[in-house]
Amino acid sequence: MATTDESGRPVRDARRERYLLIITALLALLGTGFAAAVLGEPWPGLAAPLGIGLAGQLLASALVAGLPARPDLGLGAVVLVASLLRLIPSPWQHLLAEQAVPWVPVALAWATVRVVECARTPRQLRISAAIAVAHVALAGVLDGLDGTPGSAGTAVLGAATPLLGGLAASLAVRLRRARRDRVAALAREREALAYRARADERQRLAADLHDTLGHLLTLLVLHANALTVSSKEAETRSAAERMSGLGNAGLDELRNILALLDAPAGPASVRPGNRPADDSPETLVARAVEAGQRVELRREGEQPELPPATASTVSRVVQEGLTNARKHAPGSEVRVTLATDDDVLRVTIRNGPGTAEGSGTGSGRGIEAMRRRVGMLGGSCENAAESGGGYAVRVILPLDGAARTDIRDGTWTEPTQ
Repeated sequence: MATTDESGRPVRDARRERYLLIITALLALLGTGFAAAVLGEPWPGLAAPLGIGLAGQLLASALVAGLPARPDLGLGAVVLVASLLRLIPSPWQHLLAEQAVPWVPVALAWATVRVVECARTPRQLRISAAIAVAHVALAGVLDGLDGTPGSAGTAVLGAATPLLGGLAASLAVRLRRARRDRVAALAREREALAYRARADERQRLAADLHDTLGHLLTLLVLHANALTVSSKEAETRSAAERMSGLGNAGLDELRNILALLDAPAGPASVRPGNRPADDSPETLVARAVEAGQRVELRREGEQPELPPATASTVSRVVQEGLTNARKHAPGSEVRVTLATDDDVLRVTIRNGPGTAEGSGTGSGRGIEAMRRRVGMLGGSCENAAESGGGYAVRVILPLDGAARTDIRDGTWTEPTQ
């Protein structure tokens, strides 16, 4: 949105009008200097009429610029000065007859633009129209008295041309503004349509997740609870209880995802406080170990309390790393390292070669989602195969809220030990 000044006009228009005031003042001085140079001898008392004419031109220009709420008065002042210069015997009369006073057409065009742009009431428009008609009529009458054929028509055309030029310039400016506003309105409309489309897609996705995944997780929990009650073996009951707990945790996570899908798009819709409380790296590693995965968690350096968004991202990075290792390198040893140094947190998940064949290359959606989460916090993410046959995911997250990265040209800089 354009910035406006005290009178409500755009700043760009206010600056343009200041330039026009300077231009009209310079033209008035130029006309006065030209009169003094050319008509000095025939008019011995030249200083007084030229000075009075120059003062009238400057005063009229100041009124046009200084009265944005009364543009009719500005136009009237310009027409009055131009008429007096034409009626009162002086060097200006001869110069106007020779079309050698550049201030008159420029000031008339400027005053007309001000009327079209700034007139606030129909009364101001009617007064301005009457002033313009009177100016054109006076020019035709005075030149018609000369008796020269066609002089009246030429005078009328010469007097009307600046007024019509100002009117055309004003209409061109208004047309350009209307076109710009229309383009902006279309852009806002397209943005609103895209937002509604994204909201509809989120709603559809939420409904699909609720109807499919929610139903399956509920059945899993019910079967696990039934197995806990019916089984007589302690190990089986313990495994069933763990399955029930994981199913309930999955349902809680699903509810959080559905809440995010229902919320408006944007960072403000993410509510880390609604996430399950048991998704810390230690809990994720413990669950993986209980499921038979060989995982070691190491913490290096001072471990400060992380902001909710950073802690949630760290948990998702660890979860994705463990899932990928379990999927693509079954039976491999996994080491999760959380190292803090130089105001950054480095998260590394390394796994060695698997002892069995994995489930394939995967779609890569988990890694891409992890990159987006890390990038939103100003961090860096790298994942690559290790020379020894394993795989590593390396993430750097800033602890002070500023964007930091120690990855250069795809090379990871290890923390100093």
